[in-house]
Amino acid sequence: MTTKILILILAAATINIACATSAFAQTEKDQQRFSQVKHEVEKLGFDEQVEVRLQNGSTLKGRMSGIADDQFMITDKQGTATKIPYTGARRVVKNFGSTRSQLGLLALGVGALAGMIALIVTVGKKDYVAPIQK
Repeated sequence: MTTKILILILAAATINIACATSAFAQTEKDQQRFSQVKHEVEKLGFDEQVEVRLQNGSTLKGRMSGIADDQFMITDKQGTATKIPYTGARRVVKNFGSTRSQLGLLALGVGALAGMIALIVTVGKKDYVAPIQK
């Protein structure tokens, strides 16, 4: 009886070892990218407008709506929440809005700078005549 139990245990252990799939060890590069993405997410923080580049090449834009140890969540304009594991993200950056609004702000800044320079030049050209001393 003991031998049958021992043989069954040995057979089960052999089948378990033969059929078990080993988990792939993370390479140092994957681990470094994982910690970099996690650091970027934590630095940006909750409720921040972000753009996420995924491993498959696609890009997601939305507001950071959740942060956990192994994943984070963003919610797009339609209100759809997407959970993204840190291993699935390539890069997370702050989204400053559309390029069009950025160009508008740049044009406004350049116009203000040109106006200040024109004002300085105009005030600087003012003729100043010193009184004659006797």
